[in-house]
Amino acid sequence: MDAGGRARLLLYLDNILGLKMTTPLSTTGNTLTNKQDFNYLKNGRLNLCRTVSCLQSSIVKINPNIQEAHEIRTWCDNKGFEIDVEDLSTKTDRERMTPFKTIGQITSEQLGSNDKPDYITCKAICLMIKKDSVVYMSCPAENCSKKVIDNGDGTFRCEKCNASHGNFKWSYMANAEISDSTGSQWITLFRNEAEVLFGITPEEFGQMKSNNDEEAINAVVTKAQNNEKMFKLRIKIDNYNFFAHALTCAVIF
Repeated sequence: MDAGGRARLLLYLDNILGLKMTTPLSTTGNTLTNKQDFNYLKNGRLNLCRTVSCLQSSIVKINPNIQEAHEIRTWCDNKGFEIDVEDLSTKTDRERMTPFKTIGQITSEQLGSNDKPDYITCKAICLMIKKDSVVYMSCPAENCSKKVIDNGDGTFRCEKCNASHGNFKWSYMANAEISDSTGSQWITLFRNEAEVLFGITPEEFGQMKSNNDEEAINAVVTKAQNNEKMFKLRIKIDNYNFFAHALTCAVIF
């Protein structure tokens, strides 16, 4: 591998997180084995360019006959260095870091009390779901999910759009109580997150509601309850509701 190829390889290995490969470099007798080790070699950064340098006592081995080096060479030969990588330093705080917290810490650490909402990840069990308010009739217009009013003549009015429509769409706005060993909180789930929890689309749930199919609704809700999942939550104090915590589920997995 020429010098340019090695430089590109170092650059991409430095950017790719979670890549189960180690680097074919050694310094002062120790093999560098992960992304953190590159921090000892990097001495500068200009825009998106990175520089790599070594001490006078450093020993650099090119293409050593070890398993890790063969894996990297195979990856490089398969044009791995040409893949588009995501620069984690350009992510927002929400995307880059979501600390793991318990539900009890939401109150004890007064999360959501600052100007900006807090985001956390927690592991919890869904205890209860308010089945009567899982879905609602919303505006069918693109990029609008405002609740519509039934005019009684086959049309539905959206106050946000200031218009009446001949139909509506079902949308999720589910309220669920989640709990871990430290406490419990009510959260709100919209769109994709609620669909992950229930395993069906809002249209399917809305159809069951229209048909007054309580047996089917109970089956879906019961299946969604008492399951442990990972929740990524947006937390903000609701000043209009006696300073209660308003928790919205951003991701569920």
